[in-house]
Amino acid sequence: MDYSSFIKSLVKIKDLDLSDEIIDNKMNFSSRIKELIKLNNKKVNYRKSSVLILVYPSKDQIPKIALLQRPQNLEFHPGQICFPGGKYQTTDRTNLHVALRETNEEIGIPINKIKFVKKLSKIYIPPSKFKVHPFLAYMNETPNFIIDKDEVDFVIEFPVSLLFYDNSKKKIRIKNDSDEIINCYKYGDKIIWGATAMILYEFEFLIKKIFNKNYIWCNENN
Repeated sequence: MDYSSFIKSLVKIKDLDLSDEIIDNKMNFSSRIKELIKLNNKKVNYRKSSVLILVYPSKDQIPKIALLQRPQNLEFHPGQICFPGGKYQTTDRTNLHVALRETNEEIGIPINKIKFVKKLSKIYIPPSKFKVHPFLAYMNETPNFIIDKDEVDFVIEFPVSLLFYDNSKKKIRIKNDSDEIINCYKYGDKIIWGATAMILYEFEFLIKKIFNKNYIWCNENN
């Protein structure tokens, strides 16, 4: 399947309903769902932010997603892997505008090249008190990443096809208040966990609704 055919199918995601059943115990996200329910039921001084799941073609027309490796010196989530995005500012018109603006600032993608598909489920991050609004979008050309080194160490070009392989998911132990074992995604030596994994899992759920769940890109070599 070439990239243009892939995108024709991808945009059908906009017509799919989202459900709490998407994020289930398979990825050990039930505690985050409870936190979001509590947040919705009482006044909490949370920070508003947005991220972008940006799908694009590699040079050999393989569908990929842009993930960012954050520097170690950041105030929030240092050294973690995440989607392009950031905090809501008073000059931002909408939550989607936050995601588009931050993607432009962090990795140099022109906003007019980005095609919006769908808003995904909100995620609450208790340690930093961020309520995150994820948005799915795509572009039709291979991006020329221009990295803001204050915000990004490097871009991780994550192949969409990995979401169709069960061995892309692993269990790891994280040292926090509860010292828990969680599920995550693994790509090479990179571990994708937390809110980013939750958002990626919802995207995986939706894309498997559009494509055969066991579909493999026959020309994928990465």
